[in-house]
Amino acid sequence: MKGSRVGILLIGLAILAIELALVFVVLPESYRTGSVAWINISALVFGTALLFGLTAYGAGMDKNRGDLPAWIASPFPAMLYLLAVGGVYAITPILSPIIAIGIHLVLLAILVLVGGALVVGAGHLAAEETEDRVAENGYQQMMLAGNAATRALQSNAAAGALGEVSAALNKLVETIQYSDRGGLSDTVDLEQDITNDLRGLSTELVGLSEEQSGGMATRIQLIANKVAERRDLLKMKK
Repeated sequence: MKGSRVGILLIGLAILAIELALVFVVLPESYRTGSVAWINISALVFGTALLFGLTAYGAGMDKNRGDLPAWIASPFPAMLYLLAVGGVYAITPILSPIIAIGIHLVLLAILVLVGGALVVGAGHLAAEETEDRVAENGYQQMMLAGNAATRALQSNAAAGALGEVSAALNKLVETIQYSDRGGLSDTVDLEQDITNDLRGLSTELVGLSEEQSGGMATRIQLIANKVAERRDLLKMKK
């Protein structure tokens, strides 16, 4: 939420102000003068800004996002980095510029590697979420089309004489209803075919006559075969 982000950023600014007050008011001069001190102070400021920036970003994200866990975890490497930087700052008076730069380069390299892994993980989670949504959408579309076909048959004036068609259609819709909600990229095209076939039935079921019921029952069975094929694909791939 926006309010959460603002609150976290304000807390971050307050902590940063306390850090700078300690550096420039409380601690000895050796902690705020010289190149080593400024290198360490810059790292402290960067680490604090990174920690609260990532925390604020994760706090304001949509709770339904698939990559949210990765972003929630992202402040922890930043916190460890900040603690390490704080440890380096504590020994400022005994460090040389070359050693200080070397230590901070190593810490940054570790931070980049861990951060890169989190970014890759976030991207993977986001891709999985997108795939899951697409997969579930295929199931939902099949159900919507099946229910529409059922309503179309019920609106037929001769529905009472179309028992064979009604039984086949009800069985088909029930099979879809209790099938796996989560599809795969391999089943997307098949799910679309099933949906299109059911939508095609809807337009014909309204005016279907008893004489045409045999052919319609055969068509419904062909759709049922595709639903069975989807089931077999899911069993094989999952």
